[in-house]
Amino acid sequence: MNTPEPLRLLHWNIHSWQDPNGGKNVEQVAGLIAETRPHVVSLVEVDETFAAADNLAHAADGYVSIFIPALVYGTAEDVFGNALLTRLPLLAVQHWPLRHPAPHYDGTEPTEQRTLTCVRIHHHNTPIWIGTTHLPRTDHTERTRTLHQLHTITHHLTTPWIIAGDFNTPSTWTNHNGLTTAPTNTPTYPAPNPTEPIDYCIANAHTTLDGSVLTHPGSDHQPILVTAHFA
Repeated sequence: MNTPEPLRLLHWNIHSWQDPNGGKNVEQVAGLIAETRPHVVSLVEVDETFAAADNLAHAADGYVSIFIPALVYGTAEDVFGNALLTRLPLLAVQHWPLRHPAPHYDGTEPTEQRTLTCVRIHHHNTPIWIGTTHLPRTDHTERTRTLHQLHTITHHLTTPWIIAGDFNTPSTWTNHNGLTTAPTNTPTYPAPNPTEPIDYCIANAHTTLDGSVLTHPGSDHQPILVTAHFA
């Protein structure tokens, strides 16, 4: 009996399509996706023009893309949020706000809405939920609230599930929640010399995750590549 191929997931905070020097990184993001060829891609800090998403369309060549903006800014034609790309059969999409009530966005990081976007895909005839999120950085109290809300939502997801994100806090918060994490305690931010382990995947306890941080100059975060085996 053949062992099913593990699901492979690439996650990256792409810094509004900018490298650490402020140059455009769309080709670098597209190149890494093409090189690693994961089943699912999680991208956060996706910055697009309303109804166009041209940068995402280029990076997502060969994938189905799901982009549900968390906020609108500027002239109301600019949108910002997280995206999922998949080359597996897509069964469903869910999108959840993590801050209630939604804050009034005034252009600052503490007033950004935070969300969880999930897709349900088929992998070797098994339905799996995959999510992407990006949590508050400067407000510890609000980050704790969104972590609690995130954990509450996962209780309602059909297992197995995986959520990738820039959690802006080390994965030690998962220890008392019985979750699986990967990679663990490997710094991802700020690139090119990261010191903070804030980008990783979490999963239900019966899912086995293996992950590594990739060295790449395309953003202020390093990308991660995770493989998942399901019980």
